[in-house]
Amino acid sequence: MEDLDKLAEQGVKTVFLFQDTRMGGRKYWEQLLKTLRTEGVAVEHLTLELFEPASEEYIKEVSRLGTSVTLTISPESGSEYVRKKHGRNYSNIDIFNTIKKCQEHHVPVLVFFMVALAYEDMETIKETWSMWEKICMMDMEARSGKEPFTAGYGYGQMILIDPGSLAFDDPLSHGYKLNCRNLEEHVNSMSQPSWHQWKTMKQTT
Repeated sequence: MEDLDKLAEQGVKTVFLFQDTRMGGRKYWEQLLKTLRTEGVAVEHLTLELFEPASEEYIKEVSRLGTSVTLTISPESGSEYVRKKHGRNYSNIDIFNTIKKCQEHHVPVLVFFMVALAYEDMETIKETWSMWEKICMMDMEARSGKEPFTAGYGYGQMILIDPGSLAFDDPLSHGYKLNCRNLEEHVNSMSQPSWHQWKTMKQTT
């Protein structure tokens, strides 16, 4: 709360709390949301991250914050096979259920995807396209019922492999070939004018 107050004093209007607040356990997120609700959020808008689909109970508590708030989740792929290969062990149905509960409680939720992930091919990309379409249809149905904007998606190219990650230390077994192996090469690549030129790796599978 002190951090949010200081940021508001500096003119910051929107804050994205990275990391899923549920990582700290139930006691932590309950106390955090209760404090935000009772003390009041100083900034105009708050975004909270989900590392996995949320329960209706959690979404309901978020909806009670009394301020503009958005949830985000990054399944990365519409293919359950590809998603689980990247450590996200939840189904498309779980994602759709989360979106539906967010709509019911008037909490906007953004869903983010990537293309050119390891273990991806044209068929798995088609699965992602299909999922985008379903999410758009869910949003259109909510809008037709005069609900506020409640679902959206974003996507981008997979361009970075974090140094120290399993995929960086053993890229071939994870479906990648590294273009940058040290700090200097990463700096040179990421000094290019636009993000789509930051090609530190390429897909092999």
